[in-house]
Amino acid sequence: MDLTRSGWDVSGGLFQGAGANMPSKGNGPLGVARIGYGRTGTVSGTPWSARAGVAASDRHADDLNLAAALPGIDKALTSRFGGDDRRLNVFLQGRVGRWRAQTEFFRAWLAPDHGGTWAAQGAYGQVSASVLAGIEIGARYEVFMPDVRRAAIPSFRQWDATVTYALPRAPIRLWVDYTARSGGWQPPERAWTLQAQWYLFRGLRVWR
Repeated sequence: MDLTRSGWDVSGGLFQGAGANMPSKGNGPLGVARIGYGRTGTVSGTPWSARAGVAASDRHADDLNLAAALPGIDKALTSRFGGDDRRLNVFLQGRVGRWRAQTEFFRAWLAPDHGGTWAAQGAYGQVSASVLAGIEIGARYEVFMPDVRRAAIPSFRQWDATVTYALPRAPIRLWVDYTARSGGWQPPERAWTLQAQWYLFRGLRVWR
């Protein structure tokens, strides 16, 4: 279900609750609801847009593997999770001319049928811009806390800075990224990454 009117959009759905590539054994339906509001306009001839929204979901799960998503939590609970899984997302997006920004916050309340409860939360913020022809820059910061109720379980933080350049006469884009990661049980990590991306079809339009 999806309703859109005067900048508002409201949507909801009921899905098979196992998730992608997961067995369906014992999983209740996944209910999802989302509401958002957005506006567009111009300021001194410069186009801008903004959108904000909230999404929530709920399901009763059984035998789901959440261990990779919740490092630091007892794997006896997360590798075969069964219980209530409730989540909330809040997002904000904006664009002014060549600049774009986006941030999102989420929180998950997980109550196993057998064992303690925990609340995981995380957030990220990013900004990017097309500064010159074919050149884009961007920065992103994200944080994740596997359980906000237990200080003994450390959080994870990561910074990313990127520069991409699209060659004007070739279907090739160069991408440089610097990552600084800290937190958790691993020592801090810093890394440079360089990629060359080749596009099989550049500027292909399937329909107008």
